[in-house]
Amino acid sequence: MAEFDTVSKHLIQKYPDDFAGFTLGREDVEVLAVIDTEQLTVEAHQTDSLIRVRIDFWYYL
Repeated sequence: MAEFDTVSKHLIQKYPDDFAGFTLGREDVEVLAVIDTEQLTVEAHQTDSLIRVRIDFWYYL
């Protein structure tokens, strides 16, 4: 299965408009960006408690 992943990644990087159009079966597709999926590994931390609040205040222009 890894060989298909490599081929697909190459086609997406080299021909993103053609790949998106073929995959979606449409010709009116515009690729806005090819997003890099390589992500850094981040260690997750959890808090004991978390509160989301809204404080009313005036907006000055």
